Amino acid sequence: MNETGGVTFRRAWVLLALAAVVTFGLASTATATFIFWRDFDNVTAPDLPFGMILGPHTGSATWATNEGNRTVAQSALSAPNLLYFNSAAAADGDWSRLHVNEVVDVTPYRNLRLVFNMYHDSGYPERNDHVLIEVSANGGEYTECGSVSRYRASDGWEEHTIDLGGYDGTLDFRFALRGISGHGNDLQIDNFRLEGDIPACTPPVGTIGTRIEIAGTGFGTKKGKLRFGDSAAPVKVLSWTDTLVTCQVTKGMAVGEQYDVGLQPGEPKGADEQVFAKGFTYAGPDMGIISPSSGAPKAVIQMSGDYFGTKKGKVYLRQGSGPDMVSFSCKVATWTMDADDNESLVEFAVPNKAPPGEYDLVLVNALGEDILTSAFEVLSP
Repeated sequence: MNETGGVTFRRAWVLLALAAVVTFGLASTATATFIFWRDFDNVTAPDLPFGMILGPHTGSATWATNEGNRTVAQSALSAPNLLYFNSAAAADGDWSRLHVNEVVDVTPYRNLRLVFNMYHDSGYPERNDHVLIEVSANGGEYTECGSVSRYRASDGWEEHTIDLGGYDGTLDFRFALRGISGHGNDLQIDNFRLEGDIPACTPPVGTIGTRIEIAGTGFGTKKGKLRFGDSAAPVKVLSWTDTLVTCQVTKGMAVGEQYDVGLQPGEPKGADEQVFAKGFTYAGPDMGIISPSSGAPKAVIQMSGDYFGTKKGKVYLRQGSGPDMVSFSCKVATWTMDADDNESLVEFAVPNKAPPGEYDLVLVNALGEDILTSAFEVLSP
């Protein structure tokens, strides 16, 4: 279920205008994209840019922008401003968190990474001024994903990349910088961005019935072969050109595993296989909105969501647990899914035998089930 605070989050496979094509030989082809980017130049120092706010801190520790370095004679990497953490003034051990103040939609992307430049200097080698990169996948609890220290034996700007691929597909993705003072020199950061790869397979997540487009070059015009992981891809090829292959998923595989997609051109003979790393992932059903959320027996109810599949499944009203659990099967009148974006809709009737009360709603398809706890109330006839 993708509901938080009454808002239903929908997956959208949107290609951003900042995309730049990056080709990784025959091993992988993807489109690298800046998902979030700040160079700190469009503000008046010491203001922070839009979308970034100060969080909790201890002592006098804080973040701000400045025209160039404050404690080392060095200009910003991209003029005029850079971001700094005041570790020179803050007491040893004091810290401050700088939030990206928005949920960042990372669902269309793979191989997430945070990239930024830090100015390193040789001052105070014994003082560990450093920044922690933190990520939240639940809207509040942050986990440390990397750390970069200020000190280096020689002075200069250095680019750092923090791998956040473990958060690919996260629905409630937020991230932050936490500066920690060693009471040495300030931390200086510029050109801060969250990057990800738009897979060549669109959409990169789906289920039985999903229509997939694989974009690239050198596929040939004669139909070849596709594979998911180590197995032949359970798909029906709808069209095959030199730059685009369209196919539709016909059978399921393990949910949640990111399968490499292999494409073997049909011509010329002996052509190398192209492999799109982590190209496709199967998803189980994901319910969203019930309308209405209550009804008497025989009332027709709509359930929208994602990844229901094109093969009709089952809907149940369930109450209790263990040996006391009772379950009532609902007659499904309509079961549809858009093959291109996986948006789904089911219409079902409230079962006659279900007594009035509150029930869990259960939707089952060929790849699994989704449960909305205490989501539906059966009313008296």
